[in-house]
Amino acid sequence: MCRAGSYAEYAVADESFISRIPPTVSFNEAGGLPAVALTAWHSLFHYGNLQPGERILIHAGAGGVGHVAIQMAKLAGAYIITTASSETMISSNN
Repeated sequence: MCRAGSYAEYAVADESFISRIPPTVSFNEAGGLPAVALTAWHSLFHYGNLQPGERILIHAGAGGVGHVAIQMAKLAGAYIITTASSETMISSNN
């Protein structure tokens, strides 16, 4: 059950909506991950109905949603084709 109180000092949340942050993940990274992961999951499986063995083109594979979508599609057994700009590739290698 979700309750109001985002500006409160304390908030009540159902245990099923909470997870521990691994020590290797920062608080800011953990806060952004659900939006990225849910966007990728909904795109691949809810709307795209991705099945094992299918081919999928993921644009912007080096971006936030793209790199998570690649990992999810790989785990699902899909054949992945992706795009990335040369600027993204260069900056991600530094």
